[in-house]
Amino acid sequence: SYTSALKNAVEYLDEETFRKKATGIVSVTTGRNGGIRGGLQMQQLALSIWSVPVPAMLLVSQVNEKFDEAGNLIDETFNKKIEFFIDEFLWMAEALNEKKKN
Repeated sequence: SYTSALKNAVEYLDEETFRKKATGIVSVTTGRNGGIRGGLQMQQLALSIWSVPVPAMLLVSQVNEKFDEAGNLIDETFNKKIEFFIDEFLWMAEALNEKKKN
């Protein structure tokens, strides 16, 4: 689930802050499932505030095996997932931005 701080921030901000804007969901955990349940709840939250969640989530399972203590990526195969997520997010953000212009 999401934190009370995030809930408070969403409630504090105006609805237009999020309306028709791309939202990328990232979940980080030391567990094996990558925080899928929390990610799904975040997608539902994004939809409830009229944001547009990118279907692809970046689920970082076993984070201690992917990054060192300084935050450097040590699992190079995970880099492809990061790049895919960023590409999908940017595509969605650009598509929404173009639609707003028209």
